[in-house]
Amino acid sequence: MTVPDVRRVVAATVGVGAVARRLGVSEYTAHRWARLAGVAIRTVPPTARLPERQRMTDAAVAAAINGPLSLRAAAAALGVTPPALQSRARYLGLPTDPAGRAALRGACA
Repeated sequence: MTVPDVRRVVAATVGVGAVARRLGVSEYTAHRWARLAGVAIRTVPPTARLPERQRMTDAAVAAAINGPLSLRAAAAALGVTPPALQSRARYLGLPTDPAGRAALRGACA
């Protein structure tokens, strides 16, 4: 496998497992080859891994974070646990602490 081959496969594939399968090597070797070729393997977003388990949309998370409810109350309204809402909000780049949420609401107003 040449460096251009590794770059082409990494550019066309998402996820280390898929890259490793296409290269015919282990995940460790795929990471190593990508690093040596100077490219990064794109990760699979968590919601893409298990779409049937996605209980809330990105828009619903953003609305909950921007809303006046506490994180606990917003999570209950969405039917998820507070850590699940917090994790998803962080994944989307939204603040989860009270001061950050207040600043976000002020910026959006």
